[in-house]
Amino acid sequence: MLPMPGLRNEPLPFYARFGFTLADEKALKQIWNCFGASGVRCCPLCSNVVNKRTHLRDVDRVVSITCVDVSCLQLHTPETLRNVLQRLAAAQIDGRSGAAYQKLEKLNGWHWHPASLLASPTLGLHGVNQIMFDWNHVYLAKGIFGVEIGRRL
Repeated sequence: MLPMPGLRNEPLPFYARFGFTLADEKALKQIWNCFGASGVRCCPLCSNVVNKRTHLRDVDRVVSITCVDVSCLQLHTPETLRNVLQRLAAAQIDGRSGAAYQKLEKLNGWHWHPASLLASPTLGLHGVNQIMFDWNHVYLAKGIFGVEIGRRL
């Protein structure tokens, strides 16, 4: 309900549907509680992409972030992300120690907090369907384009 001072005496109902979040990696990490590049599973949209410095590269069906074969990528669905977050919530409830729980979060690429956007049953957000990387920062501003051009000079 939105107050409408001066126009109406009663609040006006406001209905909206959340579409997506367009942001660079740092903002997406802050908004959605994902690890991004600092996590083992460094892409919040992919379930099988891991950081190139991890020991998990030898595990079946896991690919490095440096992989350029798009057919190898397995995208998260709202269900697979919900499963990850439920495992983290259960581990937190089971009382895993701080270090062990932090390792589990980093391994999964997501933080769990009961007051986060993805935990809210009222908002009904799905995360992976609502994340969009800001192409300007990914490709142009300190992104892939600059790296590639710099290598060719």
